[in-house]
Amino acid sequence: MTVTDRNATGPLAASASGNFNAIDVARFVLAILIIAIHAAPLLEINPMANFIVMEIFARTAVPFFFITASYFFFRKINISQLRNRADAAGAERLKHYIARLIKIYLIWSLIYIIPVVLECVEIHCGFAWTAFRLIRGFFLGGIYLHFWYLVVLMFSIVAVHAALRHMKLWFLLVSAAALYVVALFLSSYSIFIRNDFWADMIVWNGYANEMLYRLPFGLMFVVLGAVLSQRRTLNFHGTAVGLLFLVSLGAMFFEAFFLRAAGREVKFDITIALVPASVFLFLLLANINMKDRPLIPYFRNASLLIYLVHPFFIYIYSRIDPANLHVFLAATIGSVLFSVSVVALQRTKRLRFLSWLC
Repeated sequence: MTVTDRNATGPLAASASGNFNAIDVARFVLAILIIAIHAAPLLEINPMANFIVMEIFARTAVPFFFITASYFFFRKINISQLRNRADAAGAERLKHYIARLIKIYLIWSLIYIIPVVLECVEIHCGFAWTAFRLIRGFFLGGIYLHFWYLVVLMFSIVAVHAALRHMKLWFLLVSAAALYVVALFLSSYSIFIRNDFWADMIVWNGYANEMLYRLPFGLMFVVLGAVLSQRRTLNFHGTAVGLLFLVSLGAMFFEAFFLRAAGREVKFDITIALVPASVFLFLLLANINMKDRPLIPYFRNASLLIYLVHPFFIYIYSRIDPANLHVFLAATIGSVLFSVSVVALQRTKRLRFLSWLC
């Protein structure tokens, strides 16, 4: 689902394999795992298996997308020139990238007015509340549950680009890590907070609170992507990186079950082990040499569309058949078919406007 500009060129970084096909395929698969987060496919069959899929495996998806988007953006920017404020091309690239994100955000926000209004009609919330929900959502992370990714990505890319004009990358990394620790205690580790004032602040407004921890969450992984982008090569020993990823994944299992035992049941979206697991997953895939295939561009371009459209299919099918597994399968099939079709059709001259969707 990463928003990238793969046509631009730059001298700083390249994968050891010479291509990023494995990353493109992984983005497609991880976009489907995000559907699993929102549909809970195994909840009615095996709650423990559903917990493992949703709260462990699928949680690597969004950090991976942040890292990937940041990597492909910053690998074409010379950060030393950025500190000297001499990189006019970098500033122009930022302007183009953010304008593209804003366009996608606006178009899909208009599309999702439909399910928001229908949901409000179902619960009889009235015109004033519906308007308030739309306006509040638009300015506080998106009118629908998944738009926060685009908002946080825009904020983080701009923030990192601006910060690198004044500070070194290592200092920015330390600062982002400190904010990430704060986010931990606003999210997954909030169960250990005993101070009444702090606890009240956390539950004060679920909408605003989610952005309070999602902003430092996204910033952390965008900074990590920027760090990786400044390596001239991502050539690491594949076996070593694979083992480090498995160790990190094991740490995610331990941390998730520790938090579960402590009383937290859902939304393990910010954890400690998620940081190394996401980085090593990216490095592992960057070192896989996958041959070019005709379908690779579809994987690359369809992942963002799958992310953007899947809640629409969940909304529609959940009202036809509320069984979680059925909703997941229907949303996955519908999202994949829609996304692949858009990617294919936008290649024709008359339907090129479909590229505005992604």
